[in-house]
Amino acid sequence: MEGLGAVVSSSREKEDRLFKKSRLMGVESFEASNGTRVTIYKRGDAFIGRGRYEGSQFGQKLGKTEKDAQASLHRLLYELGEGTFIPPSKKNHQIVRRRVLSECLETRDLVNRFLQHVQTDRGRSTQETYLDRLRPVLEFVEQQENKRRWAKASSIDHDFVIALRNWLSSSPFTTKNGGQKIRTSKTTRNILECLRTCLNWAIKPERLLLPADYVVPVTKDVIGKEAPKDPFRPNPLSEVDKIKIVNEASDEELAVIALFILLADRADELAGLCIEDVDLNRRHLLFGINNCDKNFTKGHTAFRIPYHQNLDGLINRLIAGRTQGPLIRQVSYQNDENNQSVDLVAVWQAEAVKNPFRIRTLNDKKALFREIMRRSGGASSDYIGKLFAKVAKRAGLVNIQPGFCRDSATHLMERSGMSFLTARYLTSHSTNDILNTYTGLNIDSEMGRYFAMLPDLLSVISERFPIPQPDLGELEKNL
Repeated sequence: MEGLGAVVSSSREKEDRLFKKSRLMGVESFEASNGTRVTIYKRGDAFIGRGRYEGSQFGQKLGKTEKDAQASLHRLLYELGEGTFIPPSKKNHQIVRRRVLSECLETRDLVNRFLQHVQTDRGRSTQETYLDRLRPVLEFVEQQENKRRWAKASSIDHDFVIALRNWLSSSPFTTKNGGQKIRTSKTTRNILECLRTCLNWAIKPERLLLPADYVVPVTKDVIGKEAPKDPFRPNPLSEVDKIKIVNEASDEELAVIALFILLADRADELAGLCIEDVDLNRRHLLFGINNCDKNFTKGHTAFRIPYHQNLDGLINRLIAGRTQGPLIRQVSYQNDENNQSVDLVAVWQAEAVKNPFRIRTLNDKKALFREIMRRSGGASSDYIGKLFAKVAKRAGLVNIQPGFCRDSATHLMERSGMSFLTARYLTSHSTNDILNTYTGLNIDSEMGRYFAMLPDLLSVISERFPIPQPDLGELEKNL
């Protein structure tokens, strides 16, 4: 009986592979405008369109349902008539992609393809940022009065961009808290620039998602220029204000925000510091040097920043006897129970092997590494910024933003007489300048002049975190 069942099963499989004539819309065969005849067959549960094109037979799968098969048949007959049909056997041998019907591509479909590309090329975090910026564009396009005129991506023109800009600048949007706000000019520029990036991506020859003669209408004149900052503006965060914040913070809070207050680095760069990034002998903090493939800085720059000797106690508090792990930890993790070393690279390797589909880009590598740091108690950039704002508010300082710390430190660097190239280096900017070819940097002496402008602040921090003194009794025993 088992043998008979196998024979029956084998015969059914052979029968499913056979082509049987069928019908679509009650018709067995159709003729394209160039005279090519397409006959409808069924193979298993799928409709197949068969015929001869350029001297060779072809078989095009149309779909499993009649609705899908009819739509595919219309497309097949159009391509045969236009002479753009490529048989399935030759599609894998294309050197350059053939053009899709770009005139029929809707704006929503174009945005969807662009975001899929961004996720593959830049990572999920960048994709989410671009989605937030392009969502208002789709909302504007799908309004009843705009849908008829600008539903297609190729219909986006200068009038569309002007109307979109005016709508973004005047229409309120719902915030995460449920309130209503008007977008700032910076937010409007970010949305328009993201739309320009999307259109420039779609018009490239390797994409072929827009007509060849399409001109991107999102120009600099339409986007507008960012208002220049006042070159004579004062220091946004004086040393007195910084001392108020230091005095208001608890020891645990100060351990998180002290370097953020002192240095000109972004919160994201400080959040990525590991214990291995502290050079105790030279008193340097290393950024983007260790694990640079998975814990890189914003501009993929690598640099080191000297710290003052009065910060030895702070650095000792941050390390807390550990040899590995995140340097700056959340307040709740700063206790003896959590003073354990964590091999972040080993944990990252284990999780990357366990879930390889999670990592597609360099940004995905960094996102996983930072997630492991947070799970190990590390403070994120948002955590550092919010804690700083919270302590500043308790200190009675109103309208103080986390970005003021970077502005203030850069302001003092310039006032201290620091060279332009050194300031660029210490603020994590690229130093690809002709001067870098002929001139070396002396970051220790330059930062020394900078720290000389903050004597009271350094003194207050050193009093909060005194330098640990060696136990003389233990030294005598060892001698």
